[in-house]
Amino acid sequence: SNNTDKSNELDVFVDEMFNNLEKTLLSNSNDLRQRIKQIRPDPNDPRYNDKMIIYKELLEQMIVLNQKLQNVISETLDEFDTVIEQLWNDISTNHGNNINRLLEEHENNLNQKWMNNIKEIEIKLNSIKI
Repeated sequence: SNNTDKSNELDVFVDEMFNNLEKTLLSNSNDLRQRIKQIRPDPNDPRYNDKMIIYKELLEQMIVLNQKLQNVISETLDEFDTVIEQLWNDISTNHGNNINRLLEEHENNLNQKWMNNIKEIEIKLNSIKI
């Protein structure tokens, strides 16, 4: 029936949206992975042992930051769930009058949370002079 086709189309739309999200996360984490690998000391470097101590310290820090980042991603997706509910309620009971405010609040919240964590990782990476 026509309604079934419509439902399938909408499912495809949702899948595409989340495939894009996954691609972005994957691409960004791969960039970070490469940066960290590039910093790894060269075994032929005369100061290899000294540099390895620093590099291992960096990796220890990265474990902590990585965990933080995972937490932020989980929290963000949980919040997304809450926002979807708020939007649904606003659209169905209030003609969507609060949509802009709700999205703005969500975005500000998100930016702050993400920026703090991303900055921390950037600072750590940039402070490493191996």
